[in-house]
Order: sequence, then C-alpha cells, then structure tokens
Amino acid sequence: MPLLLAHPLTEDAGLGLPPLALAAVATVIVAAVLTLSKRWSATGEPDEAGLADIAVALGRARCVTRALAVAVLVLGIYAARRGSPDGLANLAPALVVGVAWPLLVLGSVALPRLWRWVDPWDAVARAIEPLAGSAPADGPVPADATTGDPSAGYSSGDASIADASSAAALEAVQPAGSVWPGVVAAAAVMYFLIALPTSTQPRSVGAALAAYTIVMVAIGVALGRYALARTEVFGLTARWAGHLRSGFAARWLVPEGAEAVLGVLAGGLLFDLARRAPGYDEALTTGRLSWASTGDADRDVLLGLAICALVGAVTLHLFGRWAARRGAAGSVAAAALPVVLALVVVVKLRRFLVSLQLVRILVSDPLGRGVDLFGTAGGSLDANPFGTTAQRVTAIVVVTLAGVAGAIAVRRRTRTGRQREPAGYAVYLLVALGTMGLAVAA
Repeated sequence: MPLLLAHPLTEDAGLGLPPLALAAVATVIVAAVLTLSKRWSATGEPDEAGLADIAVALGRARCVTRALAVAVLVLGIYAARRGSPDGLANLAPALVVGVAWPLLVLGSVALPRLWRWVDPWDAVARAIEPLAGSAPADGPVPADATTGDPSAGYSSGDASIADASSAAALEAVQPAGSVWPGVVAAAAVMYFLIALPTSTQPRSVGAALAAYTIVMVAIGVALGRYALARTEVFGLTARWAGHLRSGFAARWLVPEGAEAVLGVLAGGLLFDLARRAPGYDEALTTGRLSWASTGDADRDVLLGLAICALVGAVTLHLFGRWAARRGAAGSVAAAALPVVLALVVVVKLRRFLVSLQLVRILVSDPLGRGVDLFGTAGGSLDANPFGTTAQRVTAIVVVTLAGVAGAIAVRRRTRTGRQREPAGYAVYLLVALGTMGLAVAA
C-alpha cells in the first residue's frame, strides 16, 4: 500500500509521536479492551432496526418527513444541474458531497430509526409502485409465518450473539436476505467520492445523484423495496449505525455480505488517506509501485482504489468466514462497523467542517444567483476550522474510540478468546491503518 512506503510514517507528524507509534498505541488500547475488559451479556430481544419497516405503510408523520427528504433530493439535483457551475457558489456539492453522508451516520447513531423517517428512494419507489403495478409486499415474510429456515440469509448462528434469543426470534423482526448487492453500490460511491476528479463540481454531482436515484428507484420498483433496501449503501450504513446504540452492535443480526460491504468502504477510505500521504506521489514517480505507475494520474487512482476496495472486501469476508467456523458469526462485521463509520465521518473532516459552513451560507442562495433568502449569504468562511493538528488529533481519537466500541461488541457477542480472534485481528488492522493514514494525510 502506498502509505506503508511513505517516509513520514517514521517521523513526528506534529502530534508528538510518529504515525507508526500512534498506530501501535491505538491498537494496544483496543487490544487491552478486547482482552481484559469484563464480558457483558447481550441479553434481551434484538433492537428492531432492520428491515421490518419496509412492508409497513407510512403514517402521516413519516409521509411529511419523507416528502421533505425527497424535496431536498430534488433541490440537490436541480441546484447542481441548473445552478452556478462554481462549486463554492452552488449548494449541491457542499450538501451532497460534503455533509450528507457524515451527518446521516452521526444522526443515525443518535436516532437509530432516523432512516425510516427520511429514506427518499423508498418514498419515491412507494409512490411509483401503483403506477407500475408492483406488489408492495416484495420481500421475505417474518419467520413466524414461514416453515423454512428462519435464519436464512443471515450469519447469525447460535453463538454469534452469545446470550441472545434464538435465530428464529431474531429473524421475526428482520426479513431474510443478503446485502451482497450493496457491494456494487458501495464501490460506485467510493469511485465517485475518491477516484472521480470532478466529484465536487456541481454538474458532476447532479449527474451522479440523478443516476444513483434512477437506478435505486428502478431496483425498488422492478425487484421490490426489500431489494432496494439491501442494495442502497447510504441506507445500509444508516440502518447499521442505528445498532450502535444497542451495546455497540452487540445484538445486530448481521446479514450475509455485510463484511464485504464494509470492506469495500474501508478499503476505499483507507486508499483515500494513502494517496494524500506525502510519499504517495514519490512512490509513483520512482516506479516502486509498478501496478500504479501508468503515467495517467486518474487511471492510477482508479486502479489503486479498485485494488484496495477488493482487498478490503476479501479480507473482511474471509475474517467473517473464519469467525463463523469458530462459532462467532457476525462478530467481524460488528467489530468493523464502528471503525468504518468513524472513517466515513473523519477521513475528510476538514471538508466536512467547511461544507457545514458553506451549507449555512449557501442555503440563502442555493443556485448561486445573487439572492439572499434567509440573510446568511454574506457569512464568513473559515477554510481551516480549529487547525490541522487539532483535526488530526480529533480524527485519530474518534477512530480509536470506534475501535474500542468494536472490541466491546465482540466481547458481548463471544464466549471464548478463540472465538474473539478473527474479529480482534480485523479491528486491529482497521484501527492501525486508519490511525496511520489520518496522521499523515494532507
């Protein structure tokens, strides 16, 4: 990986310790929690934050909130396509690329059922269903109404949630089905955010958001709303983030393919940190990375992203299968989930903070046409909120704490040290690479 060849890994990055030392400290903290902390029991029924809402009719309140979410989606597309071509004078890039996903993750951690209230793609699919003749009950029915295997489509197993209910009781609140289609959506999102050079230009933002909306709504209408929910990556991460409120995902019934989806996101985000490290360009120009020395910068980034996303998906998937063989299925996804979500928020923390300011300013003039609807258009912008060092420290602390949360989830889901090993190695790897990347990324 380019990051591992970067010389600044062994130098003080202005944080008091070299990045390698910071990674070691963070990993030791997570390992201490995983090894020495008290084992809590994950007793009780699972929190109902799965797909149980898909077949339920929307109440009046949810109709209102989803209508507002659809309006924001349409505004984002329209502003991007018809507004100012300047990314700093158009609301769409700051809203869609800068703040939407991190805010959705943070909001879903605070309000576990947030996605049920705002899901715009499911709302549009529901509106089109009567016109297309689609059946609304398009997914598996709850386990108590079937005679088949109630845990089909989930990596549950008797030992994945050490003291929780039976798989049948868990499945009764979450219809079966894997999330392997989400791997494709995750890869597409990573490509747009990381490899596409025009990802912050309004016209590209509008085209990408419109295309994503068309594809997801088409899946929802043609294949059913359960298929949409298992494919759409922002909804998946929002739903999964809601499980962190219940024992750090200790009672999360992990769907098949979740490790691969998280691996694609982790690989893409870590690659983004790697290519922003000082040693990345040097490694390319000197030819030390023959697979990424094609001479075409855009192609190099795409190739690097593809390799890292693939490695991430395969690695976490294999760790997950290893854990399942040891009677701890789902523990790897539960360990990786908080770290990956933390990376979603902090990998580009500076852009997130600047975009928050831009949204406040540009909401008065979303199309960049010189109006001032709410009196905020003349607001000031701080291009580096509370400094680079403070932002790096904050990001590293957040990822380390996320690793601790993952370790606690593993403790609650497993009985023995042998069962904890696969998830432990997975979370150590993610925390170490994330810490090093955040310490040196420009």
